Amino acid sequence: MSTPAGPWGDLDPTVPVHALVARQAATTPRAVAVADATGRWTYAELLAAADALATRLARAGVGPGHRVGVHLPRRRALVAALLATLQLGAAYVPLDPTPPAERLALLTCDAAPTVLVHAAETRADPALNTPVLDVDEALTTAPGSDPPAPGAPAAATPDTPAYVLYTSGSTGRPKRVLLPHRGISGILQYARATFGLRPDDAVLALASPSVDFAALEVLLPLVSGGTLHLLDRRPLQDPAELGAEVADRGITFLMGTPSMFDTLTATGWVPPRRLTVLCGGETLRAATVLALAPARAVRNLYGPTETSVFSTCCRVTPDDITPGTPVAGTTVRILDGTTDAGDGSREICIGGTGVALGYLGRPEPTREKFVDDPLAPGRTLYRTGDLGLRRPDGRIDHRGRADDQVEIRGHRIELGVHEDFFTIGGDSLSALRTAARCRRAGLHLDPRAPYEAPTVARLAARLRTEPADPPPTTGAPPAPARPEEPAALAGTAPLLPPQHRFFGRGFGEIGHDNEPLLFAVDHCLDRTALARCLTRLADRHPALTSRFVELAGERRVRPGDPAVAVPLEWHDHTGLDEAAADRAFTDTARRLHHRLDLREGPVCRAAYFRRDGGDRLLLLLHHLVCDGVTLHTLAEELSTLYRETAAGLDETLGPPPPSALGYARELQDLADALPRETPQLDAWLRLPWDGVRPFPTRAEDPGSLARPHLRTLRTSLDPRTARTVRTVARSSPYTTEDLLIAAVARGVAEFSGASAACLDVVRHGRLSPLTASDLSRTVGSLSTITPFVLDTAAEGTPPGAPSAAGALPDLRALSAQIGRLHAIEHVWGVLRHLHRDPAVTGRLAALPKPEVYLDFRGTGLHDVPVGPPFSLVTGDTGVTRPPTHPQPYPLEIRIDVADQRLDLHWKFSLRRNAEDDVRRLARRCTELLVRLAESATGA
Repeated sequence: MSTPAGPWGDLDPTVPVHALVARQAATTPRAVAVADATGRWTYAELLAAADALATRLARAGVGPGHRVGVHLPRRRALVAALLATLQLGAAYVPLDPTPPAERLALLTCDAAPTVLVHAAETRADPALNTPVLDVDEALTTAPGSDPPAPGAPAAATPDTPAYVLYTSGSTGRPKRVLLPHRGISGILQYARATFGLRPDDAVLALASPSVDFAALEVLLPLVSGGTLHLLDRRPLQDPAELGAEVADRGITFLMGTPSMFDTLTATGWVPPRRLTVLCGGETLRAATVLALAPARAVRNLYGPTETSVFSTCCRVTPDDITPGTPVAGTTVRILDGTTDAGDGSREICIGGTGVALGYLGRPEPTREKFVDDPLAPGRTLYRTGDLGLRRPDGRIDHRGRADDQVEIRGHRIELGVHEDFFTIGGDSLSALRTAARCRRAGLHLDPRAPYEAPTVARLAARLRTEPADPPPTTGAPPAPARPEEPAALAGTAPLLPPQHRFFGRGFGEIGHDNEPLLFAVDHCLDRTALARCLTRLADRHPALTSRFVELAGERRVRPGDPAVAVPLEWHDHTGLDEAAADRAFTDTARRLHHRLDLREGPVCRAAYFRRDGGDRLLLLLHHLVCDGVTLHTLAEELSTLYRETAAGLDETLGPPPPSALGYARELQDLADALPRETPQLDAWLRLPWDGVRPFPTRAEDPGSLARPHLRTLRTSLDPRTARTVRTVARSSPYTTEDLLIAAVARGVAEFSGASAACLDVVRHGRLSPLTASDLSRTVGSLSTITPFVLDTAAEGTPPGAPSAAGALPDLRALSAQIGRLHAIEHVWGVLRHLHRDPAVTGRLAALPKPEVYLDFRGTGLHDVPVGPPFSLVTGDTGVTRPPTHPQPYPLEIRIDVADQRLDLHWKFSLRRNAEDDVRRLARRCTELLVRLAESATGA
């Protein structure tokens, strides 16, 4: 008994891949085929580039049966090089551009390519003694935009090698898998039909070029009429930025390993509902599928490199995950020797169209792994080494390995002590993840170690059972052991800098300064289960139990009882019409805003509303215990906890993150260790404060900033200009945030007639050099607000002279100043609010107060991630803070990236500034942003 090959139907694996792409180009020549950080090509332009490269490769002697090394970065030329090689009937050998030069030399020598295609960024060592082709020089003639002319018949046959990939060997010597045209052509056609790819789909390529998944990512959109998006390395090193790219580019198909998606969702990323997720290369867990539940579909793919990308697949749910059933043209047998094991757990063997031609130059391993099919003489099976059994419905269950291989980022490797981290797909994200997993296992590994010691043997030597001292990034001396606290302070924590700021403003009604989260609920929740989830959240995050008390002459935080930390009210508004239900909801919400108590608790409340038009859940949290990242964490964890609790599943959230109370103790320890004179204090005092002038206003009475007088002016950069700014930021030394800070600082200096500007810049990131703890999921008020004091004068302006309107500031000089501030910004709150010496805090308090607040929230900080049964909604949740609380700044600027736009919100008081003046300032800052971005291209 075996699982038979699926029917091919209208699919024809004898048609080579480059012919499939050419057919699509003939149908939609002017559609966008591939886009990268520098531009895009239509299908006609892509084929023209491939033709040009094919001509150059042919002149270099490349033909059927030859191999072409492709050593290129993630840009359009990479795709053209692959197609050009296939057109000639040759096989491409993708070589990852990131591993060390010696690794490239080893692989190039082993693959023996006829030609090595490289670019300026990946230029090969002349000592390789391999003919090379510079892709940029070969493409100096711009690709044409006319439809491609019909080409000559393809030189490839179904059994012609299409590409060569490396897998691990137990001795450290990689094995070269020879993959035929029939395999990749068949799987692409199957995926196109089964996954429903259309010309309006967009696929983001993330995999290393040396991984078999890369062939699927790169070629699938091109045989479907869609658009392939290539990213440079930088967004791949930052999960948050990667999530933003998915949104900005309108990605509809995303492929990767489960661990990659775990890394993404751990940042609060929620897959868009239009997105189809393809997981493969590792065992898929229920928790991963739960986190990906908002996506249009989640599919599990299974299959080793030796069977052309994947051999089985199915759509999965959290409670039903298997590798699925065979794809078209594939046979899966569960064999015990030469007999099908039926329902028993034995070795999974795969046959059919996708089976590789063997290992290049390795006859013994080929004979061992590629064997005759005992049930179909004359056909070949690949012995996967995986154990599995067959379900009654024909689906396969994976039951582990029959050998010592493991999977790392989609690579099957044997544990050889000489295996190179980067050869098996390692990158900076996986280096961080490896270090994190070592910590969870009680071991400590520096995330830089894989770069410095990339083999198993050398990494093992770097493992420690105790953490190393963190690098002295702040210049501060290491904190001494925590001094003995007075008995009255036992069990409490000091305030964090943002909490000191709040109490220092002298507000009345301090318990009324709240942040609401309002959810629609897709079905009536179980009250007991919901209350249990809220208690569990408070247990995981002690900040939610905070009580702010006066002890021994200072304000401290005392954690409370998680069981009563988040009171849950239950309101039944069924039977009311929609308008009456809305009024009842708003009345309750307004009342709840006045029922938070900083001293006695609670600092957060929940209320559930039964309604005929759909239930609602409202969470209210005081600003002293939450920020934007907190809202992300709580929304995600609440939805996960409730789904698991309601389904009777084990909790998958893992151990609690470090607490905000513990972090506050760390910061206070650091402050206690700092002397009166430090290099950081000196750096702050030497900033160009003398060049700052007050923000021009018409009235300065305290009441002029009361909330009834405030107005918000909104300006936007259109999607095209916003994309230009972000593209420039990705391809230049300057980030989008740096450009925004520089533009606003210069605009404010001109508006004030000053040579310098002082902005309070809020930072939502949790990567603090002051702690070794991972604060990315810590609940609390951890956002930092730091004064950025910048000399904004144009080049050649006399020192102290006002910034002249119309002139462009020196971006390099501004960027250098911003960089120096980034280096000391994390210690500002420690010095200003936590230092025990009044001489230190007093000197900083006497500096000019920033009058402009800048909050760059980027993409997604305002998009709170939720999953079933919740969805985020808006509504009248009452007044979040009293009207008597004044805005702390004459001008507050908040910047969001939404729908591919840059939206700027300018909040000001009509008692202080005329709207026309603020509009003029906004227009000037926007102009400066665009001009600075344009000037950055030459940086």
